[in-house]
Amino acid sequence: MQEVNKTSLDSTLKLTVSLFFLTVSILSGSFIFYDFIALSMDLYTMLAKLVFIVSSILAVVMPSYIKINFINRYVSNLVVWLVVLTCALSVVYLYNTVRNSSPVIYSVNLFSEEGVHISFRENNTFRSCNTDLFTTSISYGKYEKNDNTIVLLDEVKFGDSKMNDTLIINEKGIDFTLEYPWRISNGTLYYER
Repeated sequence: MQEVNKTSLDSTLKLTVSLFFLTVSILSGSFIFYDFIALSMDLYTMLAKLVFIVSSILAVVMPSYIKINFINRYVSNLVVWLVVLTCALSVVYLYNTVRNSSPVIYSVNLFSEEGVHISFRENNTFRSCNTDLFTTSISYGKYEKNDNTIVLLDEVKFGDSKMNDTLIINEKGIDFTLEYPWRISNGTLYYER
């Protein structure tokens, strides 16, 4: 009786540990994939790559709870890992595709050492890509357009500062001012060609 409970406890523990590493692997892999398709890269992505590699190896190598031949345990864990990873990456890809599906009205940018690229879409949403020497961060938000002005309903970062919420549309691009000066205090986001 004691031996049966110990075996049951061991198999439950193995399953729990295996599922934990499988979950960590899938989440970190999805994060890396999203950063890859969204064209953003930062230090968190590098850490996520390390976590993904370690947790993937542990998820595949951890013995399964099924009593089958030694070699087949790893193969079955590998198959489960591949199927779940494929499903998770498909969900991330579909989410990104749906989020970025609206046609772009204005695509503007301003770059020097750091910069920002903003795509204003027909459905009154925007995608902002703030870039510096080491990182790229992407944010999404909403805006309202009135004649030749755009009012941002969500914040847009420009370096260490934030853009004021009112932007002016002109023939060269979109004029902006910053909440507080950071290398510049105002400027023009030029239309992309």
